[in-house]
Parts: sequence; structure tokens; C-alpha cells
Amino acid sequence: MQFIRSQGRTIRLGQELGAGGEARIYPVEGDPSLVAKIYHTPREEHFRKLEVMIANPPADPYATPDHVSIAWPVDLLHAKGQAAGFLMRRLTGMLTALEFYNPKARLAANPGFHYQYLHRAARHLAMAMAAVHDRGYVLGDVNESNILIAPTALVTVVDTDSFQVRDPRDGRLFHCPTRKPEYLAPELQGMILPDTERTPRHDAFGLAVLVFQLLMQGVHPFAGVFEGAGEPPPVEERIRNGSFPYATRKSLFRPMPAALPLEVLDPGIHALFLECFDGKSGTRPPAARWKEALAKAESELTACARNPQHYFGRHLPDCPWCRCAADLGVDPFPTRQALEARRQATGATSSAPPVRPAPVRPAATPPPVRPAPVRPAATPPPAPLPLPPPVFSWPDRLRAGSGWAALVLALLAFHPGLRPWAAGAAALCGLFAWRSLGAARWMGRAATLAAAGWLIALSVERFSSPFAAVDPPPSASVDPKKGSTSEPASAIPVAATSNGLPYVAIPAGEFDMGCSPGDSDCHADERPAHRVRITRGFLMHRTEVTVAAYRKFASAAGRSMPDWNSNEAHPVVNVDWNDATAYCRADGGSLPSEAQWEYAARAGSTASRYGPLDDIAWHSGNSRSTHPVGSKSPNRFGLYDMIGNVWEWTSDWYGDYAAGNAIDPKGPGSGGERVVRGGSWLSVGSTYSRASSRYGDQPAYRYINNGFRCVREGIP
Repeated sequence: MQFIRSQGRTIRLGQELGAGGEARIYPVEGDPSLVAKIYHTPREEHFRKLEVMIANPPADPYATPDHVSIAWPVDLLHAKGQAAGFLMRRLTGMLTALEFYNPKARLAANPGFHYQYLHRAARHLAMAMAAVHDRGYVLGDVNESNILIAPTALVTVVDTDSFQVRDPRDGRLFHCPTRKPEYLAPELQGMILPDTERTPRHDAFGLAVLVFQLLMQGVHPFAGVFEGAGEPPPVEERIRNGSFPYATRKSLFRPMPAALPLEVLDPGIHALFLECFDGKSGTRPPAARWKEALAKAESELTACARNPQHYFGRHLPDCPWCRCAADLGVDPFPTRQALEARRQATGATSSAPPVRPAPVRPAATPPPVRPAPVRPAATPPPAPLPLPPPVFSWPDRLRAGSGWAALVLALLAFHPGLRPWAAGAAALCGLFAWRSLGAARWMGRAATLAAAGWLIALSVERFSSPFAAVDPPPSASVDPKKGSTSEPASAIPVAATSNGLPYVAIPAGEFDMGCSPGDSDCHADERPAHRVRITRGFLMHRTEVTVAAYRKFASAAGRSMPDWNSNEAHPVVNVDWNDATAYCRADGGSLPSEAQWEYAARAGSTASRYGPLDDIAWHSGNSRSTHPVGSKSPNRFGLYDMIGNVWEWTSDWYGDYAAGNAIDPKGPGSGGERVVRGGSWLSVGSTYSRASSRYGDQPAYRYINNGFRCVREGIP
């Protein structure tokens, strides 16, 4: 492809490097230092904004031939007489901030990146943000994916064409259209942001959240254990209300059990976090103050005598990382010897950054331990005289054996495939053991009652449930008198595909899409609730696509496997929307629409979840990673993990719901983000682990909690 730069020089672009919701990225042939961003649908507003930015770049605090701190546009590109995109510096060898503040990710990608380098990366981020603000710009969408970090702790702010920009010629304001609630200032929560002017003070809140995550091992400043009544509020409400778990005033939250205390931080950094999050002061530290405080805090770090990779503040009596390693069984900053042993064992090239010698302070001598007083053991009472063993007749022994057999059979009846015959046999054995002796009598009676319950349930399901009909199963319907939805037909199993994953058949039907009745955790984008009709049944993967299934596809298609996918039975992660779409297309299907996904997830339920949260979902309250698919209870359609484990890509663009009922809706015709559904192992359960919860991610977005499942049209 040929494009023309503003000076009239023609350039050629190479093969596509990646794609997002608004544009595609290409290398520039003959100039490896540049890449081109070409918009899918160029708009005049894009280029007026870019012209202002190119004419007024900020002063980059760490610009070198090999690095820029701010990925600023450097030139416009035209094609066929019209503006098409722009050029910017090419970045290599950098990862998002999450790969450094998350301990597990850091140990996998950059195990030599120690606490001193985390301070330095935070300082470089503050310097870059201060430079942007000094020029009159506002980042707006501050979040971990827009901050890239190198193994040397240098930082680059990307996605700069989404910044808020004011044209100095006429005062026109180009707003920042995007946001991530976890980094959004309290006063902006719930506002319509494309129409809201943002300020450096708003950016300062997102900066403080990122610095907190970098220095506190990835913990979000508003993550904590809820000590109030009912379900904990979502993170947006916590931020809006100033529910900071480390606050000096009374709070309904306390820090997470494994979280570091704020006292680990340099006193100056500690004070800035309280100033920003505690809600006692109307001020919020700007980027320049963070830059100064972080520089001072880094200069006060010293190395542990036991492990020189452990850096901590001189104000602490001993090394907190040694205690952390002992408590958790995993050293967040392993020794150089451990890193070298790991490198030799795996054959990997060390990714540890160069280490600057630091002063070493001797280990603190532990205080003497005073022995605890020893109290004499109490003299045990004399044992009672043994009773003569009972004498059982042969009928007694048979009844006793039947009692225990009834218990075993009643337990086997928990398996759906064994339930009919196991429940009947348990009832017969239990009746025979009804008058046996000892424990067997109670086992027989309990098993008889349990088996009777199983048999009654089976009879009701067989003779009164709509699922036993011979005709095609009925779809879900609403009872206008009760205002609730009847249970839909059970899904029909379908043979596994070539990648080893089975589909189930989902019948056509109707449901209420959006905020569930009585659900106080709903977000604005889940409203209005509206009636949706699915006119054609479809097939859907019973589980999320697994690592094993995706590996077969990748091998056949000549693709590389994304990182963080070592457990074959777990859902595949770190796949973007294009990866997921390619897999489904190769499997003869597509990603589900939002309506198909929510209809299948609800399976006839009008509640916010199709079962108790911990029974059906892996979320932040019960997991620290993904889990094997199908480990939790399925919904009435036989689908597993529709809520929790990983977010699931859908085919629809993200946008507001249209008012009124709909038939087979497909969402907006275009947009910047694709919808993901269902929440994940990283999500706060009350906030995102719900059938109506939705979120927008750019199509090129990859993350350790994004996965997918596919659908096929029509029921065979």
C-alpha cells in the first residue's frame, strides 16, 4: 500500500501488524523506526485533532534514538487525496503495566524486575504525564493497557490520539471518548464522558491508582473485604464514595488478607495515597508531586542482606519481602541464583534488567524469644470398663449390611446417569434395614428418605415437566400473572467438533435482555431492559474454548499460541477478537451475538444469575487464576461457565441498548469496542458476575482473562 506524507514523499507500508476498533497498524518499508496507523473510517475530526498535536508536541522527558516516553503522532498520511492516518514511533520489547505490577505475570515475563525498578517505572510514568499536562493536554483514558514498560523500567504512554486536545487557534475541544471505570476519578463516575471536559486533576487519580498497583503488588487501591450488610458494592461505587480500605477514618472495607500494609511504602508516598484516596482533603497530588516523591523514595531504598534482589525502605526495621516469601511460599523478587537456575532449567534467555549496586544493610537481629511457661498435662480419667460385644443373628447382619448398602446407593443417586436405578435400589435396601441395629439402622432410614425424595423428583420431572415432551422442546415463556420465566427446554447434546469441544442445541424463544428485576448492581449500559425474540435455534459450545482445542486450531492454521496458556483443560486466554473470530470461522461458526449470549446464559431465568454465585462461577472471591472448564454447575441449557472463569468475546460492537422490543438484534453497526460478557476469575463477583453484565474491549485487546466460545446457526 502506498501513502503520501505531508511533505509529498511517498511511502509504502508492509504487512499488517495488528488491528483495533478504529484502525490498523502497519510497518513502514525502509524505516524500521516508524509504524503507520490507518483508520478504518477516517473522519475530519481525527485529522483536525492530529494537526494540532503534530504542531504542538510535548517535551519528551526521555526521548532517545531508541525510545520515546510519549508515542506522539509525527506526520499525517494521505491516500487518494484524503487524509487516511498518521505515523508514530515504533515500540519494541515493551509490555503493558499489568505484566509488571501483577506478581505472577512479572515472574513469568521479567523475573529480575525488582522493587527498585517498580519505583523507577512509576517515576517515569509520572514524568511522562507531567510533560503531557505541561503542554495543555489531558490523557483522559488512564489505564494499564495504555502504559507500556520496558525491562529497563522506561515507560511509554500510548494511544495518544485518544487524548483530550484543545485547538489553540479557535479553542475547540476534542474530547477523550473512552474510559475504564477502575481508573476513573470519583467525580466522573457515571457521567457521559464524550461530552465532559477532563482536567489534569482527573488524570492524577488514574496515575495514583497505577502507582499504587506498581508498588503494592498489583492490588487495586479500592479492593478490599466488605464488612457491611449485603453484597459488596461495585468498584465504581467504592471510588465514588471514597471507600478506601486503608483510610484513617471509618470504612466499610478492610484491606485484602494478603495485601501489603501501607507502612511498607516510603512515608512520603504513604502520605500522597492518603491525600488522594482518603477523602479528607479536597486536593489531589499532581503528576509533578508524584515524580518528586517517587525519586526521593527510590533514593531511600536499600537491599536485603539475605537477598540483594529485595529492596525496601530504610524506615523499615527488616525486609518485608522475606516475610512475604515465607508467608506465601513464593518469592516476589527471587535471588539471582534462583533466576539463573531457572534460566538454565528452561533454556530461556534471562530477561533481568541491569542491576545497579545498592547499599546493603545488615539484617536486623531478632529479639530474644522468651520460652512459654509449661503447664503439666492433666491426668486423664480412668477408662471405662469394656462392654461385652453384642451378639448379632444372621438376619441382623443382613439388615445391617443393607443399611450401609442403602447409604452407598443413595450417594450414587447424586450422579444424574445413575439416579433412576440407584434411587430405587437405595429405597429397597433402606426399607429392609429399617429395623436393623446400631448405626446401620439410621443409615438405612436416612437412605430410604433420601431415595424417596429422588424418586418423587424423578416422577415429577417425568410426568409434569415440559422437558419430557416428545415434540420439539418448548422455548422459555413469561407468565404474565407471576411475572417470572418458566424453565426452557434442556439443551440437546451435539457431537464434538474436530477440536474436541461439544456443542449443545439452544431452542428459539423469548427473554428480557438487560438489567434483571431487583438487581441493584446493574450499570447504566444494561438499561433499558427490553424484550428480545430469538427466532431460530442455534448451537453453542458447551464450554469455553479450551487451550487444547485452540492449540489444535493454531497448529492447523500455522498460528502461534498466545502466552499464559499452559493448562490444556483451562479456557484459552490472551486471544483478541480477531483470534476468536478466526477460530470460530474455522470451526464452521461465529462468535455469538450479545442477544444469543445472554439468552443462552439465562436459560430461562429472570434472576441476575442462574444459580448461587460460588456454585456456578469462578470470580475474584474464590480464585486466583482460570480453572478447568466445566468445574462449576451448568445452567438449564447444560452450558458451563457462562458466568465467571473468563470474559467471552461476542460479535457485537459495544454501544447503548435501543429502547423497545427487538427480534434477533445484532447491536450497533460500528464502533470502537467489541462486547465481552460474563465476568472472569479477576472480576468482583457482585459487579460483573451477572447474566446482564457487559463490557467493551478494543478488538485488538489481549488479556489474561479474555476468552470465548462459538455458535453455529440452526439446530440439526
